[in-house]
Amino acid sequence: MLFRSLQRRGWGGVAIVPADHLACGMPDLGQVLDTSHWERVLTDPGDPDALAAALGDVAAVLPGDESAVPLAESLAARLGLPGSDPRTSACRTDKATMQQALERAGVPHPKTIRADSLPSALAAAETVGWPVVVKPRWSATSVGVTVCHTPADVSAAWAATAGQRGALGEIKIGRAHV
Repeated sequence: MLFRSLQRRGWGGVAIVPADHLACGMPDLGQVLDTSHWERVLTDPGDPDALAAALGDVAAVLPGDESAVPLAESLAARLGLPGSDPRTSACRTDKATMQQALERAGVPHPKTIRADSLPSALAAAETVGWPVVVKPRWSATSVGVTVCHTPADVSAAWAATAGQRGALGEIKIGRAHV
């Protein structure tokens, strides 16, 4: 859909795909990205400077989804284009950092507690009050998000999330937010 939006405005585009699309929660890249629409499709070599050089002269860098936010910010900075400071990418991708930024800004937000173990998740749920939402620290859309009404629900959500690969490629090592 991003390509069509760009095209309606008379803009072209270069798509950048991850070297390991499975690591980013893309089981079938063909279902996520129709590569025939893009002017060029580049595979991320894992070297931001090499990728910036391969892009050449572009007017803007936009993330196609949440998983691409850190890369888009890094590329925009390397290319001297407007964008968010890549040193602050976690403010837009890491749930705990997002919550801290909201708190510092005085913006009302749901209480969030980082849990590093099932017992700490259960304790956090009791502190927050029922129902609670258990979700991965770094994920996209609603992947791994579970509404829990009981301790058994929290235990099941924890078991389904802890130690699993996240939608943004990170291996979740027993971390979630309640």
